[in-house]
Amino acid sequence: MKIESEVFNFNKIFNSNSLALNDLQKQYLTYLTSGDSIEQLVVRLLNNGWLINFQELYFLVEKLVKNGALLNQNLIHYFKHAATLHTATSSRASLVESSAPQKDMIQKILDLPFFRSLPRDLALVLIQKSALRKYSAEAVICKTGDRDRNMYVLLTGEAAIYKTSTTGRQFISVISKNGIFGEASFLTGAAKSADVISTQTCDVLVVPYQPEILDPLLNQSVVHQITKRFWIQNALSHSVFFKKIPADCLDALTFTGKILTLQNDQILFKQNDQSLSAYLVIQGQLKVVQNSKIISNLIQGSFFGEISLTMTNEVRTASVFSNGPSTLLEINRNDFYLLLSQNLFLAKEIQNLAYLRLKEDQQR
Repeated sequence: MKIESEVFNFNKIFNSNSLALNDLQKQYLTYLTSGDSIEQLVVRLLNNGWLINFQELYFLVEKLVKNGALLNQNLIHYFKHAATLHTATSSRASLVESSAPQKDMIQKILDLPFFRSLPRDLALVLIQKSALRKYSAEAVICKTGDRDRNMYVLLTGEAAIYKTSTTGRQFISVISKNGIFGEASFLTGAAKSADVISTQTCDVLVVPYQPEILDPLLNQSVVHQITKRFWIQNALSHSVFFKKIPADCLDALTFTGKILTLQNDQILFKQNDQSLSAYLVIQGQLKVVQNSKIISNLIQGSFFGEISLTMTNEVRTASVFSNGPSTLLEINRNDFYLLLSQNLFLAKEIQNLAYLRLKEDQQR
C-alpha cells in the first residue's frame, strides 16, 4: 500500500506537545488523528477551497516518524530510507531466477493501467516478449546511466528509487506493487536517471524495447495513448523544472491530463484569471507577459501554472500566449492535486520549485 493512502496508526503514548509543531502542522495533524490518510486530507482541504502546503505536510509526517509517534511500518520504512545516504557500492546485483511469464500471470499483467491503456494485441506482444525476474533484497534492478531501454513492472515486493551523486545515493521514493519504472528510457531512449534497488524479495517483469514493433508506432502522426506518453516523456527529459527529480518519479504525469493544441499567437490565459490547470510544453514555444511586458519564453519541457494552483490561491500571475503552433499537456486542478496527494515527495518538490519561481518573478 502507498503511504499516501494509509490511515495513520498512532502510538498510544504519543504526545503532540513534545513535537514543537507550527500552527499549520497542528491543523494537518488534527485531520490525520481523526482518521484521514494523506490523500483524504488533501481532498478535504481542496473541497473546502484551501491551499495545501505539501512541504509542511511532508515535514510533519517525517517528524511523526522520527519521534516514534506512528506504528505504520510502511511509513517508518519510507522515512528510514529517506534519512539514509547510501554509498555507491552499498547494493549488489542479485538476480535469483529468470523465466517467461505464465499464462495466468499474463492476464493479471494485462489488467495493469499501463497495459490496459494499450491496444490489447500490442500489450500482449510486449508481455510475451518480456522476462519475469526474481530479485533478492538489496539487489540493483537498474542503475543510473543504463541504456538497456528496458521498462520494469514491480509485480510483488517493494523497491526504492535513489538519486546518485559523487558522494553516494540519496533516497527519493518507494515503488510499491504494480509500480512501473523505466518508462522514460523505454519510450525516448534516454539513459536511466536513477538507481532502483529492491528493499525486499521482488518479482519484476522486464519489458524490452522492440524497435521492429514500436518504432513505426512512435513515428506515426496519429496520436494515440502510447504516442502521447512518448511526447510527454520527451518533454520531461528536456525540462529544467523537473531536472532534479528522477524520471521514474514523474511517470504518473504521463497518465494525467489531456493534449491541448494552440495556433500562432493564441492566448492560453490572462493575468489575474482564475487558475484551473497547470501545463507542460510538449512542442512549440509560448511567451509569458506580465503587466504588458514579456518576462520570459516557455519552450519544450517548460512546466507552468503550478504557482497559481499551489501558492497564490488560484490567481494567474501572468498572461501566456503561443508563439507559433504549440502542443501542451493540460492538467486540471483536481487531477493535479490528486496526482500530488498520491506522490508526497513529488508534491513537496513541485511546491518548493513553485516557491523559488514565484520568488524569482517577484524580483524581476
